[in-house]
Amino acid sequence: LVAFAGVAFFGHLLDQAESSLFWMMAVIAFAAVALLACRDTASRARQNWVEGAKHVSYCEMPAITEADDLSLGKTLSIIAHEKKHELGHAVVEAEDEAMSIILSFMLVQ
Repeated sequence: LVAFAGVAFFGHLLDQAESSLFWMMAVIAFAAVALLACRDTASRARQNWVEGAKHVSYCEMPAITEADDLSLGKTLSIIAHEKKHELGHAVVEAEDEAMSIILSFMLVQ
């Protein structure tokens, strides 16, 4: 969805700059910088979210009595951390794909 929105937005800007090669290259450079800035901001926010989640992961787990095996709690924490890592990896791949779709469309235009 983001890729199509970016193609529409930056494609419209590119259409407006159609008369000059300089302005077309300026729009493409602006798009690349804007996309990289958004990607960096999202990456930093995601990093802070994951680091913040490490500190509260034990608070979110169900209470374990002394009779329970404490390794169960550690296992649940490890699984939760792995799921967050997988989600982060999938989001990074989606961001890469959206950025490449937008920039490749603009270069082909």
